[in-house]
Amino acid sequence: MDAFEINQRTSDSTDSKNKEQLYVNVEGAKTGEGVITGTIEEPSRGILSHLRLHKAVLSADAEPEDTHAAHLKPRHLYMIAIGGGIGTGLFIASGNILKNGGPASTIIGFIIMGAMLCCVVNALGEMCCMFPGKSSFSYYTRRFTDEATSFTQGVLYYCTWMVTFPAEVTAAGFVAQHWKKAQSFPIAGWISVFIIYVVAIACCGTRGYGEAEFFSSLLKVIAVLVFFFTAIIINCGAAPKGNYLGAHYWHDPGAFNHGFKGFCSVFVTSAYCLSGTEVVGLAAGHTKNPQKAIPSAVKKVFYRIVGFYIITLLLITFNVAYNDSRLGTQSGFHNVTSPFILAIEDGGIRVLPDIINAVILISILSVANTGVFTSSRTLYGMAIARQAPSVFAYVNSHGQPLVAVGLSFALGFLAYVNTTSGGEKLFSWLTNISGTGSLIVWIMLCASHLRMRLAMRAQGVSDDIMPYRSRFGLLFSVFAIAINALALIAQIWVAIWPAGGAKPSAEYFFEQCIGVPIGIAAWIGWLLYRRVKFPSLRDIDLITGRYDQAADYDEKAYQEALNEGKNDKSTLGRLNNFFC
Repeated sequence: MDAFEINQRTSDSTDSKNKEQLYVNVEGAKTGEGVITGTIEEPSRGILSHLRLHKAVLSADAEPEDTHAAHLKPRHLYMIAIGGGIGTGLFIASGNILKNGGPASTIIGFIIMGAMLCCVVNALGEMCCMFPGKSSFSYYTRRFTDEATSFTQGVLYYCTWMVTFPAEVTAAGFVAQHWKKAQSFPIAGWISVFIIYVVAIACCGTRGYGEAEFFSSLLKVIAVLVFFFTAIIINCGAAPKGNYLGAHYWHDPGAFNHGFKGFCSVFVTSAYCLSGTEVVGLAAGHTKNPQKAIPSAVKKVFYRIVGFYIITLLLITFNVAYNDSRLGTQSGFHNVTSPFILAIEDGGIRVLPDIINAVILISILSVANTGVFTSSRTLYGMAIARQAPSVFAYVNSHGQPLVAVGLSFALGFLAYVNTTSGGEKLFSWLTNISGTGSLIVWIMLCASHLRMRLAMRAQGVSDDIMPYRSRFGLLFSVFAIAINALALIAQIWVAIWPAGGAKPSAEYFFEQCIGVPIGIAAWIGWLLYRRVKFPSLRDIDLITGRYDQAADYDEKAYQEALNEGKNDKSTLGRLNNFFC
């Protein structure tokens, strides 16, 4: 039998002889206590007596069980939320944003995209808490929208992180050559060393990834705090070499560069910088108690965006002019110059540039680790959903998807392409998937959340059953979809008519927007392959695998945790309670 109707109340049946009475023994699932799952037992027959219903099999569409073990602790999840995924985007690509858009465009763009991403992560947090233990975002898209959209999201998200591993180890190689003594060692040699390092971390499994991210994120936090105070000292003219700067660079050369097109060009690059923030939802499937760990981790994303990006980049714009010839990457990852190092070097502070460069190197390798972790888990999630070859669904006794991880390692050798003549162009095409791909993935995540909430209304399901309810609510998912759609349109416009007076070309357009045709091809291809239908709100399954709050939560403890900190009536306290 593919599906069973579970009747918890059968004693009132008037004709028990003609009806099978099924009794459900609810047990804790492997994915976390309180998930609706159980064993069907029938006293009159033995054929069903030992049949286990993984994740409450209430329909024939239920997918195979996610067998990942819970190896991540709350401290891992918190640090991943704060510092995970921060690497080349913040420390290197931010120089390109400043160069192309100017200081005002940079800050405004990051404020808009940061606010949008807070909405995305909170929407994801609601879904992860209500339906925990999933190893791929495409699960939620498949459940609340349709298979074609889910497949498209999986392909784009996999491509985004698949190229991250080779891209980051390549960038790490050029960052290492910032030290003169390291320049004698060939770039291919550095890439080999860093690939071995990432492979070693990945061989330690999810727990190894969690520990590596914990300490690297902690180091990023310390480094950003050091830079924060150093940048203020430099800006005030108290550094060994330098005068008072204030907001001088906002007036000369100016606040904006390349006008409105320069402003539009900020969005996709900032999406690349901010991508990885949503990984906290993917990592949540590896925690023992996601219902308690996810809300706290999700709320810390606000501090990540404000502290790591907006405030830090504001200090960068005060200390580095957008027309500085050393700013930005001039050719792929070659001649990499971080605006963080430029600001410190211009202040005449010795030793600190080398320390910051070391932190940047560790941060980049941290993102490479995240690339392997995320791409392999995404491919695994697609495989168990039958959207990728079943061989990628294989996991070892520790819950590690070995075949999917092995493919990620193999694709890491693309890093060597960037060291060859002409390889930079190909590599630029690959890495540009991240920007537009992330925008489309975020749209789909928010659309899934929107459909989940609307389905709850249509089916009369109360919001009170949700373990975590975002303060941003339903309308903010609409806001996030609108911002991402506008950013995507702006990127397409700039790709057709480039900023700075460059001539339009088909090559430049596809290089900048390659994620769009990949997404369209994946969506149409799956529609033709499976001919799936878009489900109505009343047909969406809100029962299977849902977290049972009553089975796990101590109501008194839950209310105490919910009301913690709410007595602070100050303005700062109210802002903290709203966002965090």
